[in-house]
Amino acid sequence: MRPARTAGSRPAVPERRGAAIANTAGRPPPWSGQFRNRAAPPAESQDPVMLRSLLALPAAALAAAAVPAAGGPAAADTAPPAACAPAVVAGDLAFSPPSVSPGGTSSASLTVTNCTGEPQTVGETWYGRFLSGSSAGLPAGCPVVDPLPRPVTVAPHASVTSATGYLVFPGCTADRLRLTVTLVQAGTTLGSRTADLLIDQPAAAPQRRG
Repeated sequence: MRPARTAGSRPAVPERRGAAIANTAGRPPPWSGQFRNRAAPPAESQDPVMLRSLLALPAAALAAAAVPAAGGPAAADTAPPAACAPAVVAGDLAFSPPSVSPGGTSSASLTVTNCTGEPQTVGETWYGRFLSGSSAGLPAGCPVVDPLPRPVTVAPHASVTSATGYLVFPGCTADRLRLTVTLVQAGTTLGSRTADLLIDQPAAAPQRRG
């Protein structure tokens, strides 16, 4: 059924597809301006600061990754602590009690310390000699004290204390016993310590006149 026509209206002319195509030849399509307006700006128009920031990111990542690798060998290059010298160190030599009367006994003690990580063996030699400020040589009534050698083995980072008792004869007229201890290891003297034991001599009785 055909649609009714009103007065004065012209019938619609059917569109010819071939003519539409022919009319658009040589002219850009009506929508081409839309794509042209949305084209990306050229690379030269981008912000140079942003470009430098983007280029710096990979370099910063590589530098951060290289920090642990560079720090590893530095820790291994730490110099070890210097070895102690001498290997065994002697402490103070002391008498207890520090003074006695003739007939009394006192004990001398010495502590040696191993400052290395290996066991150490040293030789101690204890020399004693009675002395008097009023006479030269050996005081009357006092014996000759023979040297006393003794080996001492000290564990790593440990200490060992040696002690020796000395008797002052009742008739000894010396006013002191001088003791010296020498440490030797493999023929090398490591050191020595000296201490005096004071001898309290009784006061001379006053002489009676006439």
